[in-house]
Amino acid sequence: MASGSDGRSLYRTYCAVFHGKQGEGDGPLAEHLRFRPPDLTTFAKRGGGKYDALKMYRIIDGREPVKGHGGPDMPVWGDAFKRTAEGYSEEKVKARINGLVEYLKDIQVK
Repeated sequence: MASGSDGRSLYRTYCAVFHGKQGEGDGPLAEHLRFRPPDLTTFAKRGGGKYDALKMYRIIDGREPVKGHGGPDMPVWGDAFKRTAEGYSEEKVKARINGLVEYLKDIQVK
């Protein structure tokens, strides 16, 4: 299973360009999207103070639509992670997404 620190690296590599270095939706390419990326640091706050790890996992994975989760601007990471140089492994996909989920949990504002 990927750790939160692995999730940090994955975040910086794949997400920060849109969601920003701190996850606040202000990445350098954010303005080029149809919809501004959300502030990922307030996911728990917007969820009534609860960080819903399963929902975050499903949003990142993207292979199963999540009601209320924007349009198709965000890549389907579940599929993208399958195509990495390491080769396909559903277990590796899950580990990468879980690492991102853990990292995003760590950056939630209190």
